[in-house]
Amino acid sequence: MRKIRLPFFFFVAISLPLLTFLVIKLAKGYKFNFSKKIFEPRGILVTTSTPDGAQVFINGEFKTATNNTLPLSPGTYKVEIKKDGYFPWVKQLKIEKELVTKTDSWLFPAAPDLRPLTFTGSQNPVFSPDGTKIVYSSTASESGKGGFWLIDLVELPFGINRGPKQIIKPMAKGRNFSKASVSWSFNSRQILISKDNQNFLIDPNQISLEQDLVDISFDLKSIVSSWQEEEKKIFDSKFKRLPKNLQEIFQSSAENFEFSQDQEKLLYEATASAKIPLNLLPPVPAASTQKEEREIKPGRIYVYDLKEDRNFYIATIPEVKRKLSTAKSSEAFNSQITNYQLPITNFSWFPTSRHLLWVEPERISLIEYDGTNKTTIFTGPFENSYVFPAPEANKIIILTNFGQEANQPPNLYSINLR
Repeated sequence: MRKIRLPFFFFVAISLPLLTFLVIKLAKGYKFNFSKKIFEPRGILVTTSTPDGAQVFINGEFKTATNNTLPLSPGTYKVEIKKDGYFPWVKQLKIEKELVTKTDSWLFPAAPDLRPLTFTGSQNPVFSPDGTKIVYSSTASESGKGGFWLIDLVELPFGINRGPKQIIKPMAKGRNFSKASVSWSFNSRQILISKDNQNFLIDPNQISLEQDLVDISFDLKSIVSSWQEEEKKIFDSKFKRLPKNLQEIFQSSAENFEFSQDQEKLLYEATASAKIPLNLLPPVPAASTQKEEREIKPGRIYVYDLKEDRNFYIATIPEVKRKLSTAKSSEAFNSQITNYQLPITNFSWFPTSRHLLWVEPERISLIEYDGTNKTTIFTGPFENSYVFPAPEANKIIILTNFGQEANQPPNLYSINLR
């Protein structure tokens, strides 16, 4: 034993660091080239998809299924993720040595299911600021079917959907609420209904009888003012997360701001030419390598990534719509209603925080926040101003008279994406 103890000690002392070195290199994606007798650097591609189980193609060649990792030599690759019954996901990804790049792909069904949510007509539906509810009025002639109704878009366990529930029950010969103005409070806890110079504040969580409604017009100004102040505080707290010089650029050269649900991205419309400086934030490993535009131009829609300091061009607003949007903005500013809807730009965040909902005449699409993978979800007739995403990102709600006579009031339908 004394004769082999010293050689064994030296063997362990040499092999242990060597094995540690090999494990570290392999973990970083390195691969040993036996012909050159060197370790060649690799990057790691993590192939994730929703839903999972899709096929992954690298430069047109099938490699694996999603929810897997692939070591690749540094370089740019065409990555395609495909699954039967879904639109494909395609993107050029740059693989860098010793870094992990994720696909984070969402696949949307090629033939989504369309189902009605209402049957007695839906007038002027309004989406709540927290994205979980829709309130609408009904003029159904059946006894007790009129008034205001609410749909809670948050699903119950096991994917159970909630049906519409009545929140204002009208009198037999009461008000016609179909042309009433409706607005949510900034926290989605109250609804303001204005009709014939009367204003009513109601709780969406309980049923109110029309005869019990109390006109709060005497206090309307202070109520709306408090909502606006709270709404401004919330927005300002988000806006201050931007680099200070970027705040100054956006204040003078952009408008129509909307933060994504995860607060990491900002959708905005440029109103004047400006240049976003480089390196506003410390570089992030394995950041997006998609093409960006830091010289913004008026009339264009952009998304700024607060985490990775990258600015992506999305689309250009036609001049006629830009003029109409300006007119609507002025009208909203002078209105007592705080969350006046401005559907002119036709863009809003999808709950994934990685996609934008793009509404065009008789077309609804989803596009990634970096301007890639535009996917048309629905084509057909619908009311352009009324397109709402469900909070679980599993459906889109539209207002349409699909399958009905032209003189019939439209209904709410869900386009199911799962």
